[in-house]
Amino acid sequence: GVLTLFGLVDNPCTLWQATLEAFRLGACSQSGVPQALRRHRGPLGFEEKTFEVRRLDPAGDAPPVSIDGTRGATGVAWLNAQTLVVTATQAGSKLLRMPLEGEPAVLWKDPAPDGLTAAAPLALPGGKIAFVRQRLSGQESAEGRPVAFLSLWADGRIDPAHDIVLPFRIQQLLTSSPDGRQILALSLGIGENLPSFLQIDLAERTVQNLGYSPTFYQVAFRSPKAGASVVSFEDVSTDQGWDLVLADDKGRLIKDVQARKQDDILPVWQPDGKSLVYLAEVEGKEKKP
Repeated sequence: GVLTLFGLVDNPCTLWQATLEAFRLGACSQSGVPQALRRHRGPLGFEEKTFEVRRLDPAGDAPPVSIDGTRGATGVAWLNAQTLVVTATQAGSKLLRMPLEGEPAVLWKDPAPDGLTAAAPLALPGGKIAFVRQRLSGQESAEGRPVAFLSLWADGRIDPAHDIVLPFRIQQLLTSSPDGRQILALSLGIGENLPSFLQIDLAERTVQNLGYSPTFYQVAFRSPKAGASVVSFEDVSTDQGWDLVLADDKGRLIKDVQARKQDDILPVWQPDGKSLVYLAEVEGKEKKP
């Protein structure tokens, strides 16, 4: 029912069929993709690494293309088929509109940094943008203050008085219901703890923990134009960091998308399914000319 609400499946029966298939996944298989789906954990903290946004066509062989001006990115989403929205921490926590061709624009910059980092943007109907402001790992407050808030950008500003307190740090805001009232989010897992899917109601200001399901994860990251899902997981079989692969509807490897020692995380499909963007780890300091 939740998958139908967010438009991830057209027929609720599909969910039950996929759930049954998830239980039939065998033991260890190529690239550990089934294990990644069953035991997915969130990526490493942004305080440890530097990322930029890259774009690629997973069906082709061309190398990924870096998106200028996205160094220090902490999250990325599609505003429309030709424009990205990016959260970043370079020179302060901020929200950016990034056209694939053209100059970027700063939509919002934190006027009073308070230890919260902008992350996990998501475009909503009506020109609004949801994103998260959260404390980095190891920055929990001794006073018990919340670790994360959902903020809403609209009409050129955000109103902190309307922030929604979240029970966990967020990895990605995945999608919204057609009316923009409900948001589906994926939280960060900690250590051996699995992440959880959260259903956030903007009108009621409530957060429902939906738990974790490999089928849910697989469907949430499925291509809009094909049955393949993009899976982000930590490749512990080799020294390859976080990799991106394409998996079929049974969790079996189709092809590697990115496999290198550096981390490639948080993939998002272009609305037409022709390409995807993701965060790619880069060197922590700019090279001198």
